[in-house]
Amino acid sequence: MSRIFDPIEVHEERFKQYLNDEQCWKKFQEEVIMPRVKKLKLHKPMRDFAVGVYMPKDFPFGLGQSLDSLCKAEGVELFSLDCSQYYVERSRFDFFRHIIDRPFTVILLENFDDMPDSPEKKYIENLLIRSWERDFIVKRNNFLVIFSTSKDYGNQTPELLKKIKRLE
Repeated sequence: MSRIFDPIEVHEERFKQYLNDEQCWKKFQEEVIMPRVKKLKLHKPMRDFAVGVYMPKDFPFGLGQSLDSLCKAEGVELFSLDCSQYYVERSRFDFFRHIIDRPFTVILLENFDDMPDSPEKKYIENLLIRSWERDFIVKRNNFLVIFSTSKDYGNQTPELLKKIKRLE
């Protein structure tokens, strides 16, 4: 957090970082998200339906809020779920009921790699992550699935997502 008495250089550096983050965010939206959302809007299936994105905890732009605004502007529905807060008892069928009833939707699975430890953890992983590995329950290419994390995996695909074909 900036303070009034911080040296001018500190403020300038934070401002430069903010501008860089803003530019990266706009580029990600324009090059990755928007083309896919436009296909969903036209009810066109997508070849590359899944995207993994690293969002640092201190990133100044909220993924969920930005996607919500973008989807509303395009008339495409967004289903957002924070996996770190997901419990089987609370939302057992909400997820599948939503995706079966509403194709051509953006699905945001935030904190996909931070699910609560519980006896049902493997079941939750199967439900939220592994269901996108193949066209078994739903046609995957009728959705845009965004897996977000605040853990930095570098250029490596996180283990949980390795089996998802056509993940960008």
